[in-house]
Amino acid sequence: MKKILLLFFCFLITSCLFANPLKIAQVYSMMDNYQWKNTFDPYVGDSILDKYEATEFNTLAQKLQDYDIVLLGVCANYYGQIDFNSNKEYIDNYLKSGGIIFVTDANYGSAENWIHDFYPETLYQAGGESDGESGSILFAQHHPIISDLIGGDIPPLAWGRVKNADGYKVLYVSGNQRPHMVYKEIGKGIVIVSPSGLGWNMFKFLKNTYNYVHNPVRLANIENPVTEPTLNINKATGQSLNFVYGKEGVKTDWSVTSDKTGFRFKFTCYDNNIKDIVINQKNRDDKVFLDDCVEVFITPNTGDGNVYHFVVNPNNVQYDEKNMDPTFDTYFESKTNINKDKWTCEIYIPYSSLDLNCNSNLDKKTPFTFNVGRCYHPLKEDYGLYSYANCPDLILYDKEFFAKCEGNIDLSLFTYTDKLKINTPDKYYVGKNEFTTNSGYDFSLIDIKSGKVYDSVNKKIELNLDREPLKLYAIIKKDNVVLASSSVINVETEKFLSYDIVYPFYKSIVQSKDPNKTFKGSVIIDRNDFDLYDIIYSVKLGSKTIKSDTVSVRPNEKQEIAFGLGDLKPGEYVCEFVVKGKGQIIDKCEYPFEVCAPADFEVTFDDRNLCYVNGEPFFPIGLYHANGREIAQRNPDKQMLSEEEAIIDIKDKNFNFGASLNYIKPEDYPVYTKNGLLYCPEIGRTTDKSVIDPIIKAVNDQKTSLIYYTYDEPYGNLVNEATEAYDYINKQDKHRPIVAAVNTPEVFWYTNNTFDIFMPDVYIFTQNNKPSVTGLKGAIDTAKAASHNQKPIWMVPQAFGWGDPEMVWRVPTTEELRCQAYFSLVQGVTGLFWYAYVTGEADKTSPYGIWYIRNSDIWDYFKILNKEILDFSEILYKGKSLGSLKCDNELIFSNVWQVGDTKYAIIVNPEQSEQTATFEALPDNVTPVFDYIYNIEGKTIHFKPLECVIVRY
Repeated sequence: MKKILLLFFCFLITSCLFANPLKIAQVYSMMDNYQWKNTFDPYVGDSILDKYEATEFNTLAQKLQDYDIVLLGVCANYYGQIDFNSNKEYIDNYLKSGGIIFVTDANYGSAENWIHDFYPETLYQAGGESDGESGSILFAQHHPIISDLIGGDIPPLAWGRVKNADGYKVLYVSGNQRPHMVYKEIGKGIVIVSPSGLGWNMFKFLKNTYNYVHNPVRLANIENPVTEPTLNINKATGQSLNFVYGKEGVKTDWSVTSDKTGFRFKFTCYDNNIKDIVINQKNRDDKVFLDDCVEVFITPNTGDGNVYHFVVNPNNVQYDEKNMDPTFDTYFESKTNINKDKWTCEIYIPYSSLDLNCNSNLDKKTPFTFNVGRCYHPLKEDYGLYSYANCPDLILYDKEFFAKCEGNIDLSLFTYTDKLKINTPDKYYVGKNEFTTNSGYDFSLIDIKSGKVYDSVNKKIELNLDREPLKLYAIIKKDNVVLASSSVINVETEKFLSYDIVYPFYKSIVQSKDPNKTFKGSVIIDRNDFDLYDIIYSVKLGSKTIKSDTVSVRPNEKQEIAFGLGDLKPGEYVCEFVVKGKGQIIDKCEYPFEVCAPADFEVTFDDRNLCYVNGEPFFPIGLYHANGREIAQRNPDKQMLSEEEAIIDIKDKNFNFGASLNYIKPEDYPVYTKNGLLYCPEIGRTTDKSVIDPIIKAVNDQKTSLIYYTYDEPYGNLVNEATEAYDYINKQDKHRPIVAAVNTPEVFWYTNNTFDIFMPDVYIFTQNNKPSVTGLKGAIDTAKAASHNQKPIWMVPQAFGWGDPEMVWRVPTTEELRCQAYFSLVQGVTGLFWYAYVTGEADKTSPYGIWYIRNSDIWDYFKILNKEILDFSEILYKGKSLGSLKCDNELIFSNVWQVGDTKYAIIVNPEQSEQTATFEALPDNVTPVFDYIYNIEGKTIHFKPLECVIVRY
């Protein structure tokens, strides 16, 4: 009876909530001449609506409690930046006491991060790419905020989505299964985030939200919360509705236990449609996170920040990584089983696989943080790949997404935790290979692919290997308990012959305008079974041998191979190497390559990743948004250059190609062609041939396009799409590279088959900071590592900002421009693609109202800087890099090139402070390459902040 009365009382209160109209505060932006000021007027019914321009938020903050709801409409995206932190106390009190904040059109970085500054667990990131309307829209269909809106008008889905919203619950996802409206409850209040929020029954939505927030039952539960399970190190259990967003009947039970050797996780994944589970990945370390799967994130809180990620799909295919490095491999066990209405998974992770050992200098009570979760295929998008990219501390998920637990492990209980040390051969050959350990225990080797176990006898295993590569685990067990494990042992038998191909290197193609169509490489026999070997190398077209030659070599003797390819007709060829010893064939290998038909315009690269256009050296110095109409389209009242005037202006500053990623169309290409500037058409994120084909046709008609620009920031399924687009475009036009800028360098690990050139765009100059230019190095190093130094790297340095203290980024100084360029050259970058000529971001200091490089002090300097770089590029092409100069200051970076008897050095101080360095290999007298005066005393250089010293000797 009491329960009935309580529910009746709650109904009465709820039904009376709107006796008075809602009081709403709207915060709007100065963007586009305050055009957002009246955005919400048609959608708020009879509410009381008070409006505040973004910079007036300080006034609003002090009276937030007067309002039921606060609407943030494009309030902070680069225009009139708001220091929300100064009002943190007001916002915190407002939300925790039951306030509602609705962040709409949350497509920009400055709008993304404001709430995260206060509540780190609420990180989200909105994306601005088109989402489309294909597929079924999925709702949290029983959620009181949105349940009665389903089937009626819903928010538009043509723009944006919310990604990395790991700390949020989802109200609905778009037709492409992307979260489109999410919310986070904070205290008694709520924050709602959506990339779009207009053109629908918004008033009803706001009323529903108010009812939900002020529901007495909900408030009673908040004031008397149910304690959630935390990790008791012996056992923790829980239940989560992972990535189902309102789909009924799908739940996941989990538990974790620990013993003296490691952690044991158990998952039961219920599914009413078990036959529809998605299992595409078949091999260990494939992208298992794109399947239905369970995931475990572990961070031992030892101060090193390491995050370990383990994934298993229903067919027991494993994936693991450490700190987003997919090349990391370690030992862990798993087993799965699929039943009619569920699938189960057990995962065992030894402590030794987490780089822990019993002798480590750690507190014996070592804390751990875990996140466990399940990816349910239709709605997982990119979570498996990016779920902790921006949150290494794993403050990520609320319980409906991932279960989080923490606890301590007593290291003194470890029986044996050192990683197993295995002595392996220096090189593996077909036949017997010996593995031993000095651990004092017998051990086993496990073939990861087949599961076959090889047990040691007297601490030794002899393995008969063939040509197939293996991945092996080594483990020590006692009484069937794992005591220690090794890292994965990668075994690949050596061929008698190894080769290193220098040309054709880029795409393994030969183009008609390549300056030197000569097959170049080297071979070496890495065996000593015979005193002398014969190597027969042949060029074959199908089964037909076109040319052949034989050289005799001794063991471990490097033999250079070179033969002309200029007489080969277009076709797909193979260079075959056959090794003979005493007349018997003992090994052979093949290198496939293609000779392309002549084209009117050809771009290629040499073995140094230097670019050639139509056979001539071309060091690219490009500029984004290089067209004349952007300001006119964004702000029609302002006059600016015509399309042709803009191109002439850009070329005058010694840029040699441009790209307008927003507005350039095929009909614009002739203007570039007429004025001798190469261009970059944007194809964008699409595999649609009806979109791609007209661009390729226009490019080939004009013959002056340098590159194709496709998928920005591919991740998750987008990697597969980008690969599909790459394959199609490359098939239609092999003669131009396919590129895209990537501001998350970790993505490079996944995109080797999607881009011909890696282009990091890491912008480091923000308001009130003076960073070291070494901030570019991490992105360059990641690109090198991910491509094994086999792809060109074109840096996208920063050439934009707004000169306004309230804005995010600031305009770099001319010294910072120059330092970015020369630091990139020192790091091996072979192209520059500056951002940007014009952007859509506001700039109060500009008469145009938005950032426009011609309105800044740095524009004229580019004429000097670009001329210098183009002049120095002749040395890059003619010379050979000798590497860096040794010096006594680790903050200084350098590279030396030799042309004939002359050496040229670029020596860079990337710091915002004066530095001094002494170079023993530098002669006492050097000559500046350009018209600069340096402070050099003998072998010692005194650097100004950000100074770049370019000398010859």
